[in-house]
Amino acid sequence: MRIIKKNTLLMIVAFFIIVIISVIFFKFKPQKSLGYEEMIENLKNINGYTANIKIDIKNAKQNITYDGNQIYIREKGGQIKLGENRCFTYDDKGIHVKDNNNGNKYDLPDGFDEVLKGLFVNEFIDLINTSNEVVIENKELNDKQYLTISLLLPGYNRNIYKGVMYIDIKNGLPREYHILDEKENIRLVCTYDKFLKLKEIENFEIN
Repeated sequence: MRIIKKNTLLMIVAFFIIVIISVIFFKFKPQKSLGYEEMIENLKNINGYTANIKIDIKNAKQNITYDGNQIYIREKGGQIKLGENRCFTYDDKGIHVKDNNNGNKYDLPDGFDEVLKGLFVNEFIDLINTSNEVVIENKELNDKQYLTISLLLPGYNRNIYKGVMYIDIKNGLPREYHILDEKENIRLVCTYDKFLKLKEIENFEIN
């Protein structure tokens, strides 16, 4: 009788150990990385997103930093707010600028500001099919692995020559976008934070 109880107790203990190990394994199991084709296809299919952005502009004289917010809706266009002062809205009619410093509103022709508009993720991803040179590879940035897409920018010049998008290999979301000059010097860095796709957002619109 004692032997049966002892065996039963051992079975119960072994069962709970197996359960605990299974829970720990599934909880801390490394997340599977997405394939680069799947990541690119997912970005192509984004119908809309919002993200906080930080833009660092580097030149020989000084570095300039802007903090802002970016909104994109496929059917409507995009909007970039830089701090509390300026708002740029992009649609099929052109660029609409609102300057809160002086209360002015004015329009610019489409194509007037390709650098700022080019910071939208969809604008960069669309260039994969048209750029003369596209390189896709894995790179490390700040001790973290990323998929990078490097391509020549349209209408490039010696200061705005190449674009490089860093995509998190774990979640497939963009993290940084670099604009390089023809000597491979970084001229602009746009960092994306709190990147949310359209389906994850309520009351999502461009105003």
